[in-house]
Amino acid sequence: MARPIERFVSQDQLNECLKWWQEKLFLTDWIIKANICAPEDFIGSNLMGENEFDMTNKSCMIRILNPKYYGDRIMIYCAEKVLVHELLHCKYNWIANESSYEGKYVEVMEHGLLEQMAKSLIMAKYDLSLDYFISK
Repeated sequence: MARPIERFVSQDQLNECLKWWQEKLFLTDWIIKANICAPEDFIGSNLMGENEFDMTNKSCMIRILNPKYYGDRIMIYCAEKVLVHELLHCKYNWIANESSYEGKYVEVMEHGLLEQMAKSLIMAKYDLSLDYFISK
């Protein structure tokens, strides 16, 4: 059985994976570009991925952290899972409202659900258990 793409080795591989997931997630009507980036290329800080989207035009720029900046973490680096998580933002979690305690709470809870969905989709595609994502 194939394994998830842990590190994109080329822009072509990333684009091919993006196209595959766009179709599976019913996002073929979106214009989406994705790149592997350094931390300074992100709008936010301390992120593994970022989706800068425009809902009106159904377009977005996805940034995926270059694995050399990932560091030692509890969860493994899985570029394909990061891509799926960021694509799910085109479907959910459109409104960032961190100006109140309640808004921040909803933001954290929704991000947690997106992360679970992304992992679930990777697990289903590759017939994996959750243990796959835990660093050894």
